[in-house]
Amino acid sequence: MKDRAWIFVVAMLALALVPGNVSATGEKPAWQVGDFWEFAGWDDQLGVRLNLTQRTEVVAFESLTQDGRTYETVRLVNAQERDLWWRGGNMTFVITQWYQVSDLSLLREQWDLDYWPFSNTTANITIEYRPSWQLYAFPLYLGEEWSTSSAWTVLNQPANTTLWIPYTSLHRIRSVIDYPLPAAPGSPDGGRVYRVFELERTIPAGGGLWRYFWSDEIGYWIHHELRDAQDVEILRLDLRAHRFGTGSSVTAVFPWVTATLLAALLAAALAASGTDRGRLAISRWLLLPLFTRLKKEEVLDQFTRGRIYQFVEGRPGSHFSEILRHLGLAHGGLAYHLSVLEREGMLHSRTQGTRRLFYTRGALPPEESTSAIERAILERLSESPGLTVPALAVRLGAKRQVTLYHVRRLAQAGRLRLERSRLSLRCYPQTTTAPEAAAARDLQD
Repeated sequence: MKDRAWIFVVAMLALALVPGNVSATGEKPAWQVGDFWEFAGWDDQLGVRLNLTQRTEVVAFESLTQDGRTYETVRLVNAQERDLWWRGGNMTFVITQWYQVSDLSLLREQWDLDYWPFSNTTANITIEYRPSWQLYAFPLYLGEEWSTSSAWTVLNQPANTTLWIPYTSLHRIRSVIDYPLPAAPGSPDGGRVYRVFELERTIPAGGGLWRYFWSDEIGYWIHHELRDAQDVEILRLDLRAHRFGTGSSVTAVFPWVTATLLAALLAAALAASGTDRGRLAISRWLLLPLFTRLKKEEVLDQFTRGRIYQFVEGRPGSHFSEILRHLGLAHGGLAYHLSVLEREGMLHSRTQGTRRLFYTRGALPPEESTSAIERAILERLSESPGLTVPALAVRLGAKRQVTLYHVRRLAQAGRLRLERSRLSLRCYPQTTTAPEAAAARDLQD
């Protein structure tokens, strides 16, 4: 009886990995913070085929004010990497998007582009859509057609230019098909067949055609391609892994046949063993490596997020590129870990110009905190000019990194000056000379 129970449990576990029935209702997806979609493919727009990866994640639900009106939005972060194999590096783009919650029309995009090693340049571009751009018109249905006319307000940094660009695109749902995702090494979603809406988008002004395969099951598109005016495919991305609502790639690890065979093999193995020793051996072979690997990944993730948190704590207001440059992380990985830290309330962020600045919990942007800590720094230095940063941190009861950050801000604002004395960095109010400071210290001693 116990053997039969074991066989039943293992068979049900294996069959739980089998994908269920797919559908195509075309309803607007109910995104949640933490949902993500990972893609891989290639980009041939430069005339050289580049390996391309993208990770899209739902980061936050927040209010967005544009043209004096406040919208309820959902913020997505798209991190792209193109492998410039002939130059030994990756060209990376991070695109943050704000969609209206009501209909998922696009209101704003922020592009942080790093062209290294293709060139030593970066760009920060903000695009505001007036009116919002309707890429998807839910509910989707076969034969649906619509057009969207909008204008891009492009704020370009560091050139600091503003452009108005009229923009029109035509959309139609061409078909509803079953699309098998291409199998790929390490791709849990590879080999799955999804029921999808085939959406075409054309841009009359420039020609070319975009195709998206939208899947209700995963709440996003699973295939994306771009064709030029001659109908030559020049870009392709396919889903590799995802998490959406209660579903994830874990439920799509094996195609039907593989999962069915696995269930049969596991059941046969357990039935043949019939002993606790056999069950223990099978558990060790099949389950222990899985849990060991997951534990190791969790540890590495926590270590990386700890490094990010410590960096932001020491440098409040750091932006994405700054964190990336100092910690040497991959764009996609950094975007993911920042979103987790924001979701868990460890960090918060705000947009300033074309950048998104990050702060630890409780830390306020400079303009919101006329900085009580900076006023305290100036007061301590007026009493004791020439204090070192560690001594100043002790008197303030603050961390050394935080104190150093505010000292540098005050120095940049011309409210205090820093002088190197042997191995120490001493701080002086702007109106105090070094001899006066030495005399003050002698009186204190």
